Amino acid sequence: MNKKLKRVSMQELDTRLSKIVDEARDHPVAVTRYNTPWVWIVSHNVWVDIEKLKSVVPEGHPLAEVRRLTDADIQASAPLLGDTAGSYDTYMPAPAIFRCLMLQVLFSLGSADRVYDELRFNLLYRWFIGIETFREPLDSREQLRERLAAMRGRSSALDLLGRCLEAVRQSAHAREFQIDEQALLEWQRQFPNP
Repeated sequence: MNKKLKRVSMQELDTRLSKIVDEARDHPVAVTRYNTPWVWIVSHNVWVDIEKLKSVVPEGHPLAEVRRLTDADIQASAPLLGDTAGSYDTYMPAPAIFRCLMLQVLFSLGSADRVYDELRFNLLYRWFIGIETFREPLDSREQLRERLAAMRGRSSALDLLGRCLEAVRQSAHAREFQIDEQALLEWQRQFPNP
């Protein structure tokens, strides 16, 4: 695991608060509750970076609208998405991986490698998936490739993706996206019809 990011449980936070806060001066610390991300402890500099990024994301941008339309559904479905991190030593939570899958379909990005390349340079895409600054690490190219494949292999994730894409199709910004319907159909074919 990259040493720049630390994850701690609530129990560990309770017992080692001062030391963990001290560590957060150098690197963000993710605090988990029931094995899911709960809060972050970040330094002032990281917080300022996040605020700067928010000012870069245009209020009326179509991707900002998609995030508004789908955030509640994605958060409510986070337990169904499962822990796609599995045995990987990763940074990105399952909802971020799901949003990467959305980007792949919304913009017809094709491969997981293309998604990874876009995330390395596109602030708006990072914001969309929930990676707020360039200081926050991404999973490696290989990890993202494997985790996207695992996400595509979950029927619950594909059902959620279908619902999210339907909300996009019905939005005022539907024409802004090049939805890769073929990719979605191919992924859904692996599951028998109910």
